[in-house]
Amino acid sequence: YIAQYMALYPVSNGPALNANVAQYNFEAIQRTAENFFTVRGDYKFSNNDTFSGTYVRDFSYFLVPTVFNTANSRSSAYRQAIILQESHVFSGSFVNSARFAIDRSVGLTGHFDSLSQCINPAACLLSLSMLPSDGKYFAPTVSLGGTGVTGGAGNPSGLHSATQQDLWLELFQMYDDAFVTRGSHSIKFGVSFMPEENNAQVINGRNGTGTF
Repeated sequence: YIAQYMALYPVSNGPALNANVAQYNFEAIQRTAENFFTVRGDYKFSNNDTFSGTYVRDFSYFLVPTVFNTANSRSSAYRQAIILQESHVFSGSFVNSARFAIDRSVGLTGHFDSLSQCINPAACLLSLSMLPSDGKYFAPTVSLGGTGVTGGAGNPSGLHSATQQDLWLELFQMYDDAFVTRGSHSIKFGVSFMPEENNAQVINGRNGTGTF
């Protein structure tokens, strides 16, 4: 039964540490991509009334291999924002400016969303799952006793074994400012409204842990 999990362990290519353990060295290649753009438009309704709008989109992700180059863990960040502003001149001494914006940000870490992220084919074998009939889980984090190796650095696992943390943020902003001038004096007053919503989800040890 234990032998099938040995497929998660690569053949050593470094010096022996003791009678049971030898080093395995590999070059961890991190792949990163980012796509960012901003669009802005301005419109003048009249000499006293102007409007502008801005849209921002920023998406990025990176892939980094897990223990023993078993699979690529994916982390991504996504942000988009819409900003609208309108300014109106009521008179030479009274100007009003209103701004509205919504900002949505998403951060996803430790994701395994595709079988293509497997580097070692054993990481994608449902037969190594503690619940193979379920079809949703893969090999658990494997810990072999008597090797002298402790901690996550020496414990390989299948897809979805890493800690997965998802964060969502939505921020709505509204400002309305008025500017009044009287002779050599000026006054600025207004109102702002900024509700914010944060959500988080953390999943640890989805596949479980196998100690032998």
